[in-house]
Amino acid sequence: MLVHILIGLACFFLGSIPFGYLIGRAKGVDIRKQGSGNTGATNTARVLGKVAGLLTLLLDVGKGVLGAYLGSKLDMSGAEMQVAGAGMMSEPVWACAAGILTLFGHCFSPFLKFKGGKGVATGLGIFFFLAPFAAVIALTVFGISIRVTRFVSLSSILAAISIPIVIYYEPHGPSGVLMLSGIVASCLVVLRHRSNISRLIEGTEPRWQKKKA
Repeated sequence: MLVHILIGLACFFLGSIPFGYLIGRAKGVDIRKQGSGNTGATNTARVLGKVAGLLTLLLDVGKGVLGAYLGSKLDMSGAEMQVAGAGMMSEPVWACAAGILTLFGHCFSPFLKFKGGKGVATGLGIFFFLAPFAAVIALTVFGISIRVTRFVSLSSILAAISIPIVIYYEPHGPSGVLMLSGIVASCLVVLRHRSNISRLIEGTEPRWQKKKA
């Protein structure tokens, strides 16, 4: 159990690494004081350009993948699963738990006084590992929405909501643990977009505009 706790803490602190903030500081800019004030890839791109935004995006996705991967090492081996019964084969309990801890670390970073990003990129990375098909659909939803509306926030919310829906309708049947993880992650992303939702309703939410690197 000590190993489980240590890996859980490691995943939380992995998620807590504020890559957007660090990239900004390397350029002499505190992105928390510019643009939307968010440390995620979108605001980084708006403030520092598309190269910095893309790098932040890849690093945030990467820590999501790594967090879920580390958790998967705590799940039972194939031999243990056979002993426990075939019913446990599709329940990646620790991978899901570690992924969610990574996501919470990203959104509530102790390095930023428990503030952080909105969880979209890191959440995508987590589900690229846990449920690749759902992640691809979510990315497709985001791409279509951003092309049609040019609202990053709305596109992010729709993509997040699509994750548990796709998991539920997967052909082999939904995994209870994956469903729960998808719902928790989706709710967290939506909650982190509360201010954006208010601006969308008021008609004051800015649309995405391309910037030069």
